[in-house]
Amino acid sequence: MPVPQPQPDPAPGDGDDDQPAPIDTVNADLRQHVIDMRNAMPGIGSEGFVRPDADDLATWRTAMQQLVGHEWAAAAATLASRFPSYRLIRFVDTGDGDAEYYVVEETTPVVKGWGAVLLNPAPQRELAIEVPHPVFDTHTHTQGVDLFRDTGARFLLIAGTHRCANAAPSGCAGVSNVCGDGVYHESDVGHFTGAPFHVAHEVITLAHPALHALSIHGNNDLAECGDWFLSAGSNSVVPPILEQIQQNFPLGSPLVVYLPDDPHSCPHYGTTNVQGRFTNGSPAPCTQSAPTANGRFLHAEQSWAARTNPDYVDDIVESLNASF
Repeated sequence: MPVPQPQPDPAPGDGDDDQPAPIDTVNADLRQHVIDMRNAMPGIGSEGFVRPDADDLATWRTAMQQLVGHEWAAAAATLASRFPSYRLIRFVDTGDGDAEYYVVEETTPVVKGWGAVLLNPAPQRELAIEVPHPVFDTHTHTQGVDLFRDTGARFLLIAGTHRCANAAPSGCAGVSNVCGDGVYHESDVGHFTGAPFHVAHEVITLAHPALHALSIHGNNDLAECGDWFLSAGSNSVVPPILEQIQQNFPLGSPLVVYLPDDPHSCPHYGTTNVQGRFTNGSPAPCTQSAPTANGRFLHAEQSWAARTNPDYVDDIVESLNASF
């Protein structure tokens, strides 16, 4: 399905919240929009992730800083100055009561593969929902939209390709056979500090000191991981927020929710996730573990049901809303 065409705003504004944004507006269902976005993403072995150089990352960081500062026109101009395939739009979500968001996204056909950043200008919670593997971890892209909408989160970050799109290694620490060769690849944004996704995470984390980032994944229905295995990027430290989330699942929920200190053998703690390492204070997230876990980064390994069953997603939303 083609990306909906933008419509001009009725009048220019200066970027303040009370003024129309001086950028194009799209009226569409956000969930379907993200589905279309995901369907256009380069797949495994496509080499569809373009590794950014230092100037690319510096320009992207500036655009992200302008975005979080609600400088819509400046952010749009910064993106256009170097990345003509990217745009900033004002998005009116016709699938959810015309809620308004600001979306940095790539138009089709995809030429960079850097994904999307969505900002809620009137958030209800200091949350960022992060989807690092929208193609590999099936249905995390739609679940991400549901969590973003229903928690009133401030941000939604979505990667732009399959995690094994490129053959080149990321150079970051960790061992993985996901792509068949024992290393993480540069297209795996959860394990590459040179990805625009990671730069966006850095910017929003620094701009909002109370922000918590929830990184959502799939666990191949490993029984030892339950339905929701929640960590803070550590295999030993369990910050209080994890216990609050576990306790705030609705009474009688069928979801099996584990934490690192519960009896289980789930191996997926997110200890090499570079967004987690950055948030937890690693001086070099690509290569060095974080000294501890502060609870601002949350890593959820999920069963198929947790990602796809609307009742289960509602239970997750209820827990998050009660916890933040």
